[in-house]
Amino acid sequence: MATQIPTFYRICFTVLDPMLAAFGVYANIFNPSMMLGRFTASPRLPPSPETTVLLHGMAGFFAMLVVLQVVLLRLRPHDVTVWRCVQAGILVQDLFMMAGFVTEMRLTGRVDMSAWRGDDWANLAIYPLLVLLRSSFVFGFGGSSGQGEKRTKSG
Repeated sequence: MATQIPTFYRICFTVLDPMLAAFGVYANIFNPSMMLGRFTASPRLPPSPETTVLLHGMAGFFAMLVVLQVVLLRLRPHDVTVWRCVQAGILVQDLFMMAGFVTEMRLTGRVDMSAWRGDDWANLAIYPLLVLLRSSFVFGFGGSSGQGEKRTKSG
């Protein structure tokens, strides 16, 4: 019998996460001032050409996540190895994003929590939760301890 991905993880990784990523595609391309405001306290607006290139690159990254999570994970619904590899890759990105937020806050003198904006609180609450969720799945907490689908000679 194939390994079952727990329903909680299945919903998080094939429904909720892709919705966040799709919003990231939209915001990076069509609402860059909002997106930059989420990343830094004093964004330079309108964005410079090099910032626009980076925003479009982020949109492409988020679009790739949508494809991986909506298409690949649904094509391999019981393959824990594939699911773990996808989530491990996204986990690396989440860790880099958290490091970027912390670095930006340190460089702009907002280490003291009293100087944090709502966006800072959101970033520093959402990303650690995502890291915890992905880490739990990747390391097999919550019932995802299977080895993936068995390969046959034809497949």
